[in-house]
Amino acid sequence: MDNLGTDRIENIMDKEVFQMSICPKNKSSKGHRDQRRANWKMSAPTLVKCSKCGSLMVPHRVCKNCGSYNKKQIVETD
Repeated sequence: MDNLGTDRIENIMDKEVFQMSICPKNKSSKGHRDQRRANWKMSAPTLVKCSKCGSLMVPHRVCKNCGSYNKKQIVETD
């Protein structure tokens, strides 16, 4: 049973598929870490005016206010 595990590892290493895990070569400073994280931020959603009722809506979606899309009535609203 023990030989099965070691044989499998040897076969993998023979095929040159085996890769070591990724480790940083040098320590990243706090400044470099913060520079990398600086671009990870939320953005405001893009909103456009509905062509039928004029309310703000997400583009390429049915308007929640009037239920229309591309100047056509898609969903009945109250």
